[in-house]
Amino acid sequence: MDNNANHIKCLGCRCLRNVNDEFEIYKGTRRKTCIICKENRIKMKCRRLGICMHDKQKSRCNECGGSQICIHNKQKSQCKECGGSQICIHDRMQTHCKECGGGSFCMHNKHKSICRECGGSHFCIHNRHKSQCKECGGVAICIHHKR
Repeated sequence: MDNNANHIKCLGCRCLRNVNDEFEIYKGTRRKTCIICKENRIKMKCRRLGICMHDKQKSRCNECGGSQICIHNKQKSQCKECGGSQICIHDRMQTHCKECGGGSFCMHNKHKSICRECGGSHFCIHNRHKSQCKECGGVAICIHHKR
């Protein structure tokens, strides 16, 4: 009877498990399902979501031979050789094509990220390129605070 004192029934698999070794403590409270059930639940969730062993969506994984990968090892929708659905008549990605009115361009006919008038994401609060701003600690500035 003393042996069962350290064991409780897991709510997941209904097996008697060791309290000290096989149950996770989370925020000061012991979980009601064992570690094995938790790991299996995560694996099953990944399978339902279509995540492969390379931590990628199965359909887009080169290593697994995903259904969205073409013979050129690119995503089918973005492959120029295959005539992907995201390639325009000018042989560019539709979002990056000015002639097709791609979504990457603002009303000033510039890439949204590099347009000062639109407040592009490449500029800091000092109206300089983020990477080259000394006050913001840009990545293009060396340790001597020079370019």
